[in-house]
Amino acid sequence: MANSSRTTLKLAVKPGREELWLSIKISLLGIGVVGLIGFVIKLLSYAIGGAAAPARLEGNSMDKKKSKCKIKIFVVKTTTGKNATLHD
Repeated sequence: MANSSRTTLKLAVKPGREELWLSIKISLLGIGVVGLIGFVIKLLSYAIGGAAAPARLEGNSMDKKKSKCKIKIFVVKTTTGKNATLHD
């Protein structure tokens, strides 16, 4: 094993500028394709309803301009359908 590793390292050469740039472009393209596939899967899961969509705010929060109270209270519907009260 050590002998074959030594042989491989002796035969290895530093890539030229064009070859290195080609490797970088191919790597970035692969990362972009994998990210795009993940994004499409996430959108499809939202459309089907299988994934937990971000919580929606229901009702109005207290307006800071009309009141001196600086606490906002929200009623949030969770993914299980229950209401949860959140405050800032």
